[in-house]
Amino acid sequence: LCVVFLAFDVFFVVFCVALACVVGIAVCCCLPCIIAILYAVADQLMQLLPTAVLCDAFISLFKQEGASEEDIHQLSKYKFHKVGDPEKLEMSRPFGGIMIECGSDPPVEHTLSAEDAVSFSV
Repeated sequence: LCVVFLAFDVFFVVFCVALACVVGIAVCCCLPCIIAILYAVADQLMQLLPTAVLCDAFISLFKQEGASEEDIHQLSKYKFHKVGDPEKLEMSRPFGGIMIECGSDPPVEHTLSAEDAVSFSV
């Protein structure tokens, strides 16, 4: 009887180790493939069905890249003014410009170093 219980215990340990290996291989190898297939299926659904049919959560889960329009509109907006002669301002470090926050009262100013103060027109 003792040998039977010992054999059952060894079989159970071998079974648990094998099952752990199978789960590990499945997570490392199969899970990325499953995610890639789901992404491809979602892309095909986006092309076949009108956007109104699909759930917004499903679309945002698979297709949102970058910030949303709402996130962008929540950001502060600034105007940049390049300072021509930094010696007039008596700053202790090299100084290149001022960023003034739009829509704030009183205006909030942030100074920029000369290497960060690059002005260009779009």
